[in-house]
Amino acid sequence: MNHKKLLELNLSPRLRRKAHAAAVVALIVTTICAILWRILVTEEERRTLAHDNFVHDTHFAANTISSNLFASQHKLAILALGSQIRDYLGEGPATVAASGMVRAGSEVKTLFSDVLDAGGDGYKRLIDALAMKDRNGNIVVQKITRHEDNRGAFQSAAWTTPGCPCEERPKTIFLVDDKSAAPFFVISQPVELNRQRIGTLLARVPIQNIQSKLSSVENTARQRIHVIVDKEKLVSCKCGTMTPLLEPLKSVHPTPTVIPTPQSLGAVPADWSEKCLAMKINIPDTSFSLLSLTPIPEPLRAAELFSALAVAFIGTMLLGAFSLLTRGQTERMLLKVRLDEQRQASEKIHKHIDDFNVLFNSLPGLAWRKDNKGRYIMANSATCQFFGLSHEELMGKTSWDLFPTKMAEFLEEGERPLFEGERRAVEREVQLGEGDGRKFFVRRMVSVMGLDGSVEGIIGLTMEITQTKRAEELAMKTAAFQTAILELAINFVSREIDDLEQGIEGALGLVASYCEMDRACFFRYDYCMETLSLTHEWRTPSTPSIKGRLQSTPTSLIPGLVEAHRARKNFSIPSVEALPRNAPVQRVFGRLGTKSLIAVPLYNTKACFGFIGLASITREKAWSESELKLLVIFAELLTNAKLRSLHEERLIAARNAALESYDLIEIRIKQRTHELASANQKLQSEITWRMQLIRDLETIQNSISAILIAVDERNQVTRWNSAAEKAFGLNSPETVGKTFYDLTLTWDWNIVRTSVVECLSTQKSYRAANVGYVNADGRDSLLMLTVSPLQDNLREQAGYIILGEDITEIKTLEAQLSQTAKMEAVGQLAAGIAHEINTPTQYVSDSTTFLREVFHDLSTLFVTVEGLCASESSFSPKAVQQLKDVLRDIDLTFIQRELPATFSRIETGIDKISSIVKAMNRFAYCGIDEKKMTDINELLENALIISQNEWKYVAKLSKDFENDLNCVMCSPGDLSQVFLNVIINAAHAIEEKVRDTMETGTITVSTRNAEGCVEIRIADTGVGVPEHLQDKIFNLFFTTKTIGKGTGQGLAIAYDTIVNKHNGRILFESRPGTGSSFLIRIPTNASLL
Repeated sequence: MNHKKLLELNLSPRLRRKAHAAAVVALIVTTICAILWRILVTEEERRTLAHDNFVHDTHFAANTISSNLFASQHKLAILALGSQIRDYLGEGPATVAASGMVRAGSEVKTLFSDVLDAGGDGYKRLIDALAMKDRNGNIVVQKITRHEDNRGAFQSAAWTTPGCPCEERPKTIFLVDDKSAAPFFVISQPVELNRQRIGTLLARVPIQNIQSKLSSVENTARQRIHVIVDKEKLVSCKCGTMTPLLEPLKSVHPTPTVIPTPQSLGAVPADWSEKCLAMKINIPDTSFSLLSLTPIPEPLRAAELFSALAVAFIGTMLLGAFSLLTRGQTERMLLKVRLDEQRQASEKIHKHIDDFNVLFNSLPGLAWRKDNKGRYIMANSATCQFFGLSHEELMGKTSWDLFPTKMAEFLEEGERPLFEGERRAVEREVQLGEGDGRKFFVRRMVSVMGLDGSVEGIIGLTMEITQTKRAEELAMKTAAFQTAILELAINFVSREIDDLEQGIEGALGLVASYCEMDRACFFRYDYCMETLSLTHEWRTPSTPSIKGRLQSTPTSLIPGLVEAHRARKNFSIPSVEALPRNAPVQRVFGRLGTKSLIAVPLYNTKACFGFIGLASITREKAWSESELKLLVIFAELLTNAKLRSLHEERLIAARNAALESYDLIEIRIKQRTHELASANQKLQSEITWRMQLIRDLETIQNSISAILIAVDERNQVTRWNSAAEKAFGLNSPETVGKTFYDLTLTWDWNIVRTSVVECLSTQKSYRAANVGYVNADGRDSLLMLTVSPLQDNLREQAGYIILGEDITEIKTLEAQLSQTAKMEAVGQLAAGIAHEINTPTQYVSDSTTFLREVFHDLSTLFVTVEGLCASESSFSPKAVQQLKDVLRDIDLTFIQRELPATFSRIETGIDKISSIVKAMNRFAYCGIDEKKMTDINELLENALIISQNEWKYVAKLSKDFENDLNCVMCSPGDLSQVFLNVIINAAHAIEEKVRDTMETGTITVSTRNAEGCVEIRIADTGVGVPEHLQDKIFNLFFTTKTIGKGTGQGLAIAYDTIVNKHNGRILFESRPGTGSSFLIRIPTNASLL
């Protein structure tokens, strides 16, 4: 530092500037020199790298050819171990019947077809022909690819003559120069049974297929030429020709050598220089060699050197400056983005918590949760209000803290199966209170399972069903009332006069049972004696009789009763005990233990002749409207019966009087007969009219299956039929006369109000479909509502009528129809899927057979080695020779080479089966109607895998899926069915077009994000749809396929799924003879679905 300061003090400013400039120049020159030195080193490394790459590519190409030929030979070895090959060659054509031989040959051909047609593994794309020879050298079975002509791939005399190398060696690979076609490899594999040769398998591998395997090595950038050398001949992998070995190429060694460029070789480009690099190496495990050629790398020119220097220097300076300028700004931007993401995530979490609390508190009924100790740990506002406690006071309490002991035991008994893990869900009804103040609840509970499978608690929802229960009781009461009326009428009309007294007692019991009374009596008035007498009595078994205690009782003891009957009014006392002790009724009936009573008068044409009395001994009674109606009808029927009895008594008296005066009797008999006939006719007419009225009313009410509600201009209900009672659990007396909008109906009021307003404003019928409601059984159902206006005689508005038809079952049938169509599609694909699974299964089976034989050979080796090791003497030459013989017999080299490929083949087959099964599982279990966010690309992949056997033989598949495709809210099962139907239709259309030809069509499946939706396009090159049928293809049961090929449901279901269920669109374009294209658009906005 001191020396530097001294220089600055001694030098002038001008000299200091020159010194600084010199230092900068020196730095730049040093940098340029370093860059030049690095460029020269890099150029030398490039030359060395090009030389090494050439050597590596040559060895890699040789190994590629060797591995592919070995894979093909390995496949032949596996086929030779198969049961079909051995059975066919072992039995022989001479020992098998003609039909059996044809069947066995067909099975072998099918096996060859599976190997040649199936794609995926390398050896399957190499081999284009297979054949099988018997032990005499005759070809018995052969199979070529479908694109090959049928001139006989294995009939060439060039390699089927007895002197052919494949007949001399047990296993070999050799080249055949077929003059009529390009050269090809032939692979021979002997077939042995019990260590005896019974035949030979042959495979043809064209040179062009080898060339396709070298495509990765022979790339344009490296400019490589690979030529196979067989003895003194060259076989070009690109040209597929066989020519003699040129003189300059004979001196090529396994190391790169500079030779003159052989321009006469057809594969050498014209732009190569006069010199090139060449090397020749042996192809492993074969008798062939590989000759590789490449141009000599050109040296780096001076202009390129200086350009590289300048670009490197300037780029270095700019990059350093740019890095310093942008580093701080980039760090600040990243920090800001991370802070924004954390803030948004926190806001979303708080919003989800608030939404859950709002949803939980808005649940209908009492929603709660208990831990595994039975303590409340969560409850909505309705639950807290029911118990009269705050949320904090309710937390931690059990049923024993909130209910009486008996009710707590009942609730705990219902929760015990959930806590003990016996059931996952429980539903029970609970009753609170007694008498008219009782309430009914239904408790639905579900257990909450922990990660370890233990029960952590239960979640419950308690709903009050008191109104539903009372509606059911009222419906039963109404039915009992109607039944009672019919039985009373039949009881009096059908009985003879002699049995009338017994009929009265039976009727009294019927009425008392309906009204739930303990005693029913019939009293007669005697106005001359001013008394009343009990003539008929019905009572319960536990009620004492009072018939002997109320005979000729003075009417003055109960003046209020007589006065009410004279005024033609009922006399009723709901509570006798509430009357004063000195009251007349209390003195007469109180001593009889009566709690409540009612007396209904009986009138003939002149005055009241008696009354019907009903008494309750066990409890006080309030009279309902239906009970009063029944008593009035009973009184009328009993009056008519008494009049009938009176007429009969008078008739008998007249007959007795006739004994005294015949003429007078005859006249009186005629008069009385006429009077009796008139009375009977009136009685019969009245009974018939009443019975017919009841039947007509019941017929009208029960004949209408749809809900019928009539509302007048004041919005008051005037009609409520039985279908409405069954649907909503409300009977007619509860609704008629009340305001329609005040009724407690559990349906979608918004749609109902809109329908009524639209009907009244247009004075036309308005129909609303799919109106949701909860029926009397508590099940969610759907209605088809029709609102029609009502007009009076002056054509003025008089109200409206609502008709509702339950369409729940129709919707269910529609869902079943969709499921049937899905099962039909799966059924059509079942055979193809079975074939897809059968092929890899055969590979695994053959490999297992091979491993079993290898294990047998290795066991022989192990036994031999174990015996030698057990001997006490050292290894003698004889023992060593014995071990060599065993090794030669089991061909250990072959086993070491074959075992890894065998395990790889087994894994490949199992992976293929697993992919098919997984696709089927995804297709089968996504039949849930629940909508969720779904990846459309995954659904299309599953549909293509499942339908692969339908299109792979007639069409090629072209996929263009957008990688970042938006997920949509949809029903995966329904969309999978739509995609499967459209793809199968495309395959069938192409199959119809290419049938009996060697051509194949194309199925194109693409996806992309569009504005507000996701687009799926499925196009084919099939026969198309005629123009006059294009407007019908979405009609149900319309199909253009032959009988048995299609049912006409697929596209109809697809249209319903896309348009109605997902609010999307499905369009199609078709040109006859060219093909069809289906475009499906599904909205990405979940609120539109």
